[in-house]
Amino acid sequence: MGRDGLGMAKWLSRIGVSFTILYFVLLWFVFRGRFDDVLTLRPNELGDLLAGVFGPLAILWLILGYFQQGIELRQNTQALSLQAEELKKSSEALALQVDEMRRSGEQQARMAQLTADQMKLQAERLAADEAQRRAGFEPRFEIREDVRFADKAPGIGQVKLLNSGASITVLRVNSNFGDDIVPTKMEDWISGVTNTFVPYREGRPPDLPVLIEVLFRQHDGRLRCLEITMDAMSESVYGPTELKISETDD
Repeated sequence: MGRDGLGMAKWLSRIGVSFTILYFVLLWFVFRGRFDDVLTLRPNELGDLLAGVFGPLAILWLILGYFQQGIELRQNTQALSLQAEELKKSSEALALQVDEMRRSGEQQARMAQLTADQMKLQAERLAADEAQRRAGFEPRFEIREDVRFADKAPGIGQVKLLNSGASITVLRVNSNFGDDIVPTKMEDWISGVTNTFVPYREGRPPDLPVLIEVLFRQHDGRLRCLEITMDAMSESVYGPTELKISETDD
């Protein structure tokens, strides 16, 4: 109960107590010397007397209690209003905290995405740098000439290959037909150098394609193999030259 309500309640209590004291004083003067007569009354008459005597006091205290309850109700209503206001403020504060947490979460998500994008970009740059570095050791084989001889000639034709990329060290040159003419010494196939390969028809089984393998090592240490192939189209006709580079452990 607030100070104003408490003061009002005390004031009403004082009024009630004061009026009660005055009323008893008045009864004393009214009934002074008549108590013997009161004691001789029959019970119903005595009850009527007491009801008449104390009825005003009961009505007074009933009225005073009614006003006190009204004061308490008003105080309770004010307290509930204050609690509702506090709850409203608390709800607003919680809403602000939730909004702040949401903004903080969004900012952290943006920072995480930015970090992920930066890491991805860095990884792509590293991969591009590594690819560029590896490409610097890669040879590039180009067919500069691919001719076929007449059917009655002992050779099928000749293929001239140019290495326009990085220089390599040739370790071994193999052919699936022993009479094919391949460079006998290719320790280094230097960039810009052309080598000639001449596969032979004479003595070759008609269904045996041309397969020449050049085993080489790059300057980055990778061991690779260049396959030079001509498919057998018929008994004396062979298709165009195809080149294929593969990784190898040998």
